[in-house]
Amino acid sequence: MFRDFWNQGVTIWNPWLRQVGWIEYKEDKDFRFCGIGYDAGKPEKGYKIFGYFNRFYDTKLKIGHRFAIFECASQAFKFIDSPEWPTLAGRGEYVSLNGNLYWTAYNEDTREHFLGSFDFSTEISMHFCLLPCAKHVSGLQDKLVLTVFKGDRFALLKQSRISSNTEIWVTKDKINSSNNVVWLNLMTLSIPDFPSLFHQLSDISYFIHDMTLILCCDDNQTGVGCIFIARGDLCKKIQINYVSLGFSQCVYLPSLTSVPLEFRSLQV
Repeated sequence: MFRDFWNQGVTIWNPWLRQVGWIEYKEDKDFRFCGIGYDAGKPEKGYKIFGYFNRFYDTKLKIGHRFAIFECASQAFKFIDSPEWPTLAGRGEYVSLNGNLYWTAYNEDTREHFLGSFDFSTEISMHFCLLPCAKHVSGLQDKLVLTVFKGDRFALLKQSRISSNTEIWVTKDKINSSNNVVWLNLMTLSIPDFPSLFHQLSDISYFIHDMTLILCCDDNQTGVGCIFIARGDLCKKIQINYVSLGFSQCVYLPSLTSVPLEFRSLQV
């Protein structure tokens, strides 16, 4: 788990192993955290943080971000200068699975939604697979939120801007290096009082249990953080008494990858 302190640094925390570490950015304080992974091809899996520096550094490539990897073992940045990144830019949260990063993206030319991925072993970004979405013009896109399903698959929450219906899609098989992904429609929710996800100030987090959607987001009327439990045509709202100022949530998956030894351990 991570917490981005923006102009100070990032905390790395593995509650499964009761370890925590602090990375401070002394000179490059404009680094923006995106996600974490590790080199799955090596036996000694060390955490690597992926993010970008918010600056224009090459007028020929016209890239507004300079992407970089922070290797926790060496505590050093490695920069990635690639003109392909703007077309693979994520529109939502980055999700880590099997050491790699995944995110939802949109191709303006083909009007297709797809998953982009970043492999920390090869340090290459790629188009991973298409998403189960109809083609849209840019301004009419569905709201898409990706998460991990059953520990080794993906779930995709899709809310229509036109009908407001919410669909949950899941991958049929475990995610591996192959981009031959089959999506299955798990459920479709058409509930009048279900929250709209298009103007959320906070991150959106959810998981599925026994054909039930548990969603954490802002309440559209009050702006207060709530948990929505939806099943079939029923929805229950639980207010968590937290006024949203951009708070974020995440679904944690147990990991046996250790925080680097030079970081201190958390005593619990």
